[in-house]
Amino acid sequence: MLISADVGRSSIKVAYTDKDFNKAVQFEIPSLVATFYGSFSKPDSALINSYADDEISQIEVKETQGEWNKDLASFFIFGKQARKQGGSVSAFSEGSQFHKFGVAVILFIVAKIMKGSGGSVALAINLTYSNSEAVSFYSSALKGHHKISLGVVKDGRVVGEDVSFNIVDLYCFQQGYASVFNFIGTKEFSLLQKGRGIVIDIGRYTVDFSKVDELTLVGGYSMDYGTRYLINELQGLFSASGIKLSLEEIEDSFLDHSKSFSNIRGRYIKPWEVLQGLKSLDKYYQEIKIGINNFVGEERVDYIILCGGGSYLIVDRFVKDFHSQILPLDYLRSNSLGMLKLLSTEI
Repeated sequence: MLISADVGRSSIKVAYTDKDFNKAVQFEIPSLVATFYGSFSKPDSALINSYADDEISQIEVKETQGEWNKDLASFFIFGKQARKQGGSVSAFSEGSQFHKFGVAVILFIVAKIMKGSGGSVALAINLTYSNSEAVSFYSSALKGHHKISLGVVKDGRVVGEDVSFNIVDLYCFQQGYASVFNFIGTKEFSLLQKGRGIVIDIGRYTVDFSKVDELTLVGGYSMDYGTRYLINELQGLFSASGIKLSLEEIEDSFLDHSKSFSNIRGRYIKPWEVLQGLKSLDKYYQEIKIGINNFVGEERVDYIILCGGGSYLIVDRFVKDFHSQILPLDYLRSNSLGMLKLLSTEI
């Protein structure tokens, strides 16, 4: 089984296939983890029994590699279920906790995909330039045999179903660079094979720049200037109008510009339209543009690849300002799909 996981601090994007890329399956979960149930959400409560099977996102780690879970509980809840039912829910932040929870969520993803089958897995993940030194940690924690008890619904209750699998191959990519491989087999691929380009991955917490020369990664760095600055400003504006929106709700509105929310006076507000009127959006774009110019200097750039959910906010400005060809793709899932496509080609 071929699986790729783009573990970001806003969400985890997953793609997998059985060696036929045309059969790729995708899903996404918010980057939230809890290590135990909240006081009103016990495993046998009516609340948890109301969940459908595909909404249960929990595991118990029974056998694993390395000591990544030392000093951690063996039980984890993820995504929406963690927000609703977890005690001490943690959002991802850089550092050792990020990597430990990163391993936990990857094991949940693999167990969810391998449920009922077991077997061997070739896995691809990606890291930002600011945490690329964690490759050895992920390798020691993930490569090898794992036994995971996956939460499933049975007879109106949530029970553990053991799933065993071996991660035989692990590939680590740099954030953003993996999106290059979306173009394998397309008419644009010859440009990437012969040309120079820059990949800009605009996430919630970082903007990652990758310099690519004839498909080879030749440089990169992470800029601490993700979309959270804009999202936090929007949250403050909406809160003053009586609308409480989560980070995920605002990010969803970046994908669907028609999304609107009602305030206490019954007035509907569209986050996308409010964002377009903010001076800070222009400032945000200009700061990223400065980062690009400092990174590339006077070198020739034949193409630009934008990826990450934040690309939706400023792609129009890129099209107007830059003469290099801007290659289109699925911004949000470009890393997970690119990694999977390369695995499907190589294995």
